[in-house]
Amino acid sequence: MHLGLEEAARALLRAAGEGELVDPAVIARAVGGEKPEGWGPLMQPLRLALVKLAHDGSVIIYRKGTPADPDTFRGLYKVGRGPNFDVWEI
Repeated sequence: MHLGLEEAARALLRAAGEGELVDPAVIARAVGGEKPEGWGPLMQPLRLALVKLAHDGSVIIYRKGTPADPDTFRGLYKVGRGPNFDVWEI
């Protein structure tokens, strides 16, 4: 059984360490596997999950290395730990 999207995001952000950013495609691949037909369809649900987590302060969405508004960002992005990241129980 695969990890869920939020659980995969938590695990990869924890492994990356504080201040490090994670490409969302890496998170999707952790859940859907290496083949594009497995992880590709997860990108939009992952984006929605990360926006939700950004609203509660668990993650920060970055666009071109700068924190982005989770409601208006467009294009390629990465994700990092937010101020409430350590509130998560793993």
